[in-house]
Formats: sequence, structure tokens, C-alpha cells
Amino acid sequence: RVLFRSWTRQFGTADDEWEWNLAIAANGSAYVGGYTTGAFPGYNNLGGNDVTVATVSANGSTVSVNQFGTAEDDAAGWYGVPIAVAPSGGLLMATATDGTTWGARSNTGPHDISLSHIPVPGSNKGVTSSQWMAQLGSDAKDEIAVAQSDNKGNTYVYGITKGAIEPGRTADSNNDLFLAKYGPSGDLLWVRQFGTGADDEPSTQIAVRPNGDVYVSGYTFGDFPGYTNAGTGGDHAGSEDVFLAKFTKNGALAWV
Repeated sequence: RVLFRSWTRQFGTADDEWEWNLAIAANGSAYVGGYTTGAFPGYNNLGGNDVTVATVSANGSTVSVNQFGTAEDDAAGWYGVPIAVAPSGGLLMATATDGTTWGARSNTGPHDISLSHIPVPGSNKGVTSSQWMAQLGSDAKDEIAVAQSDNKGNTYVYGITKGAIEPGRTADSNNDLFLAKYGPSGDLLWVRQFGTGADDEPSTQIAVRPNGDVYVSGYTFGDFPGYTNAGTGGDHAGSEDVFLAKFTKNGALAWV
């Protein structure tokens, strides 16, 4: 079977753009999350990297871009701007921000996690009509790798922290992992921090079962409980090993 390219669309400002997260709606429209150091038509750059969400119609005939952010760097993390189409409607958008998120939510550290559930972009500028917004962070660097909703409207965010993002936890000088769950109205239900003490890195995937169990994966330079770093002869097979972890719907770590 021979595949032919249907269309290509290129867009940007006179400055730099990075667009590296994609979500597709049921009608075929594409939503591209990224950031810009410039200003798209109708917008002013608010400072450093601004967040952008571009909407491209299914046939590629129209492109619209929404731009927003704070006076500091937004989309500041390595993972860019994770986006996902929410089953309940609208679009989930997440980013790491150095500023105080739109909505006067205070920043607690160098990079905080900003999460928004917004209407499908295109007709509304910015996030002034967002369904809800949340900001989460420690007093150190936090980054988000993926955001995803389940069929009950709950939202899960998965990423890394160098601080203590879960109350009662002790900060680690290396990367720890965190998983947080928000309710349909944007209320934080729980956040869990876990890791090996060495550098741990998340994947960009979350799997949620109908019963609410959550699975996350990634790789680690260390050893989770029950595993021993013994080089190629032990459970830890080399400098970087993969892991899979399961959490219950209430946030209990079932196993790694």
C-alpha cells in the first residue's frame, strides 16, 4: 500500500517556536502544544517562553493559535506542553512554569506544574474561559511528562521533582517521580512521590483501568525496594533499567 501526504502546514513567528506534543480530536482536528519566544498575531509575548496551542482543522485548511503565559518562562521543562483531549470535552494542557500562573496562583519553586482544563481552542483567546486550573509544586524544580483523563473526568499528571512535592516527604538531590490525581472540578485528590534515591525518569504514558488503577513506567539509575544493583549479574541490569509501577485509585502504591 502506497501512502501519500495529504497536506503540510507550517506556521510561526519571527522568533523561535517549539511544538512537540500532539492530540487528535474525534472530528480529526489536531491540537499541537508548544511554546514561543515571539508573538502570534493578536498576542503580545508576556515574558520568555509563552505557551501556545495550535488548532489545525482535519483537512489542514485552517490554523489558529492561542498564546498565553506569565511574565516568566512557561513551557520551561524538558517535556514541553503535554496536551490531551479530555473524554468529558475540552482539552487538558500542562506545563512547567517559572511564574505565577494565570489566575494568580503562586509559584512555590523554580519550576511549578501548571494544569488547565480548557475549552477546545480556536474561538477563545487565552484561557479566560478555562473550566479549571491548578498549580502544583515543591520548593525545587518540578516538571510534568504527561497529563491524561479517565472516563469519569479525573485527571492524572505524572512527572519528576527535585523537591518534596508530596506533604511529609523529604527532598532528594536526584530526580524523584510523582503521580497526582485531580477530580472532575480540578480539586487535588492525592499526590504520591516515589523513587530510588538515584535519578529516576518518567515515560510519557499513563494507563488507567476502568476500576481506577493507574500504571506508570519509566527508567531508573537506582534500585526500587526488592531489587539489588549488582551490575549485569543482578536485578539491576545496567546503568539504566526500566520499571513499571501500579497505583490504586486511592493513590496507594501496589507494586513496582
